[in-house]
Amino acid sequence: MKRYSILALFFLFLLPLPHANGLATNVNYIATPPNFGEMSYDDANTAINEIVDSVVATKIKSVGPNFVIGLVDQLRRGGLDDEKKVLVIYLLGCLRPKDTNSVEVLIEHIDLKAPRLDPKFDIARWDSIQPRTR
Repeated sequence: MKRYSILALFFLFLLPLPHANGLATNVNYIATPPNFGEMSYDDANTAINEIVDSVVATKIKSVGPNFVIGLVDQLRRGGLDDEKKVLVIYLLGCLRPKDTNSVEVLIEHIDLKAPRLDPKFDIARWDSIQPRTR
């Protein structure tokens, strides 16, 4: 009886270990996103393009649920400047998350209203332009 219980414990606990260890060291699995707040814009842009290419376009790699949660957390903390925020929103949209938390964050951060003044020229936008008649 003791021999069978030791054998059962062996199958129960020791056989799943290589599989779990393989998930932890799998190079085709991205568990958490990088901290885009600490990266330069060029580094963040390169990282996001690589993630989109490998996860969305070619499906070589996969992301875990903590990856999407990490992106949502970075957007909610507000430590990103506008350019990096656009990159993270783009990445989150490309991943097409299904949970309501990330969809709410996308809705909160995607603003389709243009500013009243064009920041480059300081002229008013969306003025009514009268068509010329001959």
